[in-house]
Amino acid sequence: MSGIFTLATYKQGMERRELPHGPPPHRRHTSSGAPGGMGGEDISMAISLSRWQPRDDLYRYPQLFAGSCLLSGIGLFLSHAWNLPEKGLVSVFLAAAALTTWFRYLLAENRDAIWLARQRPRDVNLRTAGSVLAMFMGVVAAFAVAAALLGEDQTRGGFGFIFASAAVGDGTILDRQFADFDGVLRHNLQVLVAFFCLAFVYHAYGALLTIAWNACAWSLVLVVLVARGAAVTDVSPALFVTVATAAVLPHLVLEAAGYVSATLASVFISRAVFKYGVSDPRTRQVLVAGGKLLATATVMLIVAAWVESTLPRWALAQLAN
Repeated sequence: MSGIFTLATYKQGMERRELPHGPPPHRRHTSSGAPGGMGGEDISMAISLSRWQPRDDLYRYPQLFAGSCLLSGIGLFLSHAWNLPEKGLVSVFLAAAALTTWFRYLLAENRDAIWLARQRPRDVNLRTAGSVLAMFMGVVAAFAVAAALLGEDQTRGGFGFIFASAAVGDGTILDRQFADFDGVLRHNLQVLVAFFCLAFVYHAYGALLTIAWNACAWSLVLVVLVARGAAVTDVSPALFVTVATAAVLPHLVLEAAGYVSATLASVFISRAVFKYGVSDPRTRQVLVAGGKLLATATVMLIVAAWVESTLPRWALAQLAN
């Protein structure tokens, strides 16, 4: 679909769409008070989307993945080409800023699908979470490619703060000590709380900044540790990279899905609480939906902790042997 697509146009399309189970006509507008979405002050800032506007079918996920990878890559290129101070930190902020428009669009789409089109909240939230997860993985891919192209020395020079916070040291992926189930779960739940708090206070940009930060940290650390391991083993580099990536990717995807679900729950609850108050029936309805998202996120992190405490150790031991 070409041309410029604004949120106002999206609203008009929703108003013209036949909604047999929707609200009365006088309530069919996106600034009518649908909880959990963007209010009138946000509506006034039209969201302009070009032909990269998210599609309505399954192709939206690879589209959002590719688009997020491209936009993050542009930010990485510009920050390094201009040799900006703290270029790594700047590229993280640029990645978050570049995806804000899409994230706001997804929130508006979620709100309208639930409150105007009367679609099942579970299905709508699943589509929104999958869309944000695709964006997250696109950012991961962009920073992973950048780390592979730059090499360890330049990567550490531009992203020293990441390596310091992750305590990477001089080891390889083979030396990495993966914590036991309790330790991993405790850490994951702490990160979930951080995601929830930042998104609750800072909404879309707070959510995207935490997503971009974690995507950057995961990809850079993984690429450097795997590259070091491939350089000191007799296993063919292609096989080593494939097995090492397969060892850590499952729990990373599960963790990312959990953090995304918690982030969406936080944004929905925050908007409802601040706009309508805790006692409003609409807020209570959003609290129920947000609670379900948080419960889903917790289950995902529990499964991720189990996978992380078992699969990487076994798979990496095979490589070491």
